[in-house]
Amino acid sequence: MLNRPAACQTSIMTVTDCVEMGIENAAKQALEVAWDGVDAVWLSFDRDCLDAAFVPGTGWPEPGGFMPREVLKFLQIIAMRSRWQGWKSWSVHHRMTLPRLPA
Repeated sequence: MLNRPAACQTSIMTVTDCVEMGIENAAKQALEVAWDGVDAVWLSFDRDCLDAAFVPGTGWPEPGGFMPREVLKFLQIIAMRSRWQGWKSWSVHHRMTLPRLPA
């Protein structure tokens, strides 16, 4: 389910929403909303959406977050179906990263 809080003029899909509707459908809905009435889109990907077991150095661990294969599938779909203006990936908390373990 895609929630649109009126005051924020934004759209929210939770991990549970995406898993229940399927990653492909979630990506399709996200693209429809992102490209509605605009010429360019900037994608910001935050590693915090991944399950905490896979990103020990993240700033805000998310129990029950996405599995890496789900995120890869999502990113593959949106990368293949859109012309992006740009994108970034971030959210590594260096103090929380274990020694010699990449975040």
